[in-house]
Amino acid sequence: MKKGFTLVELLATITILGIIALLLVPTVTNVLSSFRGDASENQKKSIVSAAKLWASDHRVDLPSTDGETVCVKVSELKQGYLEDDLKDPNTKQSISNNAGVQIKRVGKSFEYTYQDTCSGVTVSPKPTESSKPTESSKPTESSKPTESSKPTNSPTPSEKPVSIQLALKNINVTSSSITLQATATVTNDTLKGYQFSSNGSTWTSVQTSGTKVFSGLAKNTKYELRVRAISKTNKQVEKSITVYTNSIGTPTYRVSDTSDHKKNVTIQYPSSKESTWVYEYSLDSGRSWNVVSGVSYSIKFEQSGTVIARVRDTGNSNNTVTASVLTVTVEVPQLQVICSMELASNFSSNDRCVTFNSWHTDWAYVYKDGTREFLTNATVEFFYPGVSTPVTYYNQNSSMTLPNFPSPYNSTCAGDGKQYKVRITAPNGKTGTVVYSWKLGDDGRYILSSDLREY
Repeated sequence: MKKGFTLVELLATITILGIIALLLVPTVTNVLSSFRGDASENQKKSIVSAAKLWASDHRVDLPSTDGETVCVKVSELKQGYLEDDLKDPNTKQSISNNAGVQIKRVGKSFEYTYQDTCSGVTVSPKPTESSKPTESSKPTESSKPTESSKPTNSPTPSEKPVSIQLALKNINVTSSSITLQATATVTNDTLKGYQFSSNGSTWTSVQTSGTKVFSGLAKNTKYELRVRAISKTNKQVEKSITVYTNSIGTPTYRVSDTSDHKKNVTIQYPSSKESTWVYEYSLDSGRSWNVVSGVSYSIKFEQSGTVIARVRDTGNSNNTVTASVLTVTVEVPQLQVICSMELASNFSSNDRCVTFNSWHTDWAYVYKDGTREFLTNATVEFFYPGVSTPVTYYNQNSSMTLPNFPSPYNSTCAGDGKQYKVRITAPNGKTGTVVYSWKLGDDGRYILSSDLREY
């Protein structure tokens, strides 16, 4: 008779089986978990695919602006795009109706991303299969309407055709913006809203207002503006209008000389002025602006400077056309100072040393063409030789005589180094200075010589 397992053999067999189980159980668990994960991802991909089918039937509800998103819920996708009873392979629980797919516009295409929680989107109705007529619902011969039961020429409300009348009007045009007004009249339906496009650009999102401002446009440019009116049942009508933005002319300048050697600048603005344009000029590099009421303005420049003239379009604060800066150069004349000496009795220019009674001084602005302009209200300063503090005379007109020279300043000899300095200061701060001394001339006569002239 065959023996059974001994106790040692039985224990060895159980030990081996336990070791095999320890090795296999984690592997089997990981494989099952991987299968469930793959199944979950595949289910999400199926939901995304259903969202793509939904999107093809609801294009009007898709984002129209780059970066804009909408999210369609699972509850909406179950209306003909997904099975009613979806379960999560990991939890075996039903997929939440609040889960869904986010649809994001990227350029001219869309990105689809699964979301565990979705805010949902209001969608336009789409006919379902159940609403289509079946064979059993088709009218039979016996059910065909008789003459007395035939419908009249007026269709029932649900069968009335939907029509949209769309009118466009540009209500305001500037050099960089166009305000467009769209008016839609809908028959047998209600209006959902409007979409807008400029020169073939992407359609805007649906808006209930029929007014749209196109800004940031180029001046004097043609724009084709398109408008789409959409009804609640997705009936659409498109219409376009061509509008030119305004052209702002650049101000010009005319410069002329005045009789007193100054400059007269006349700014000429565009003669055809739009209601939103403001004419302005600035004399301080644009820190402050002066408004001009007419189409031209004249400015007298007493000294060199700059002027900026511009046309500002108040219809768009960013659209300001500024003329090139005009630099105006006004001739700066020399302030010449000419002096002469009145000698005392018994002295002549033949003497090496002289004594004088008075000092006569004239001053004037001298222009390049030789024209002289005598200067009034000047300040005269006379510096005695070796004295740093001058004798000052105020409000002097054109010339003056400096009398009563104190001794020893009223006498000088050739080569003694004595210098007589006269400085004239005009009301505008410009100065003219001359320094004189007694010297021997080339002809052997002694002269009052100008050592230094500063203008």
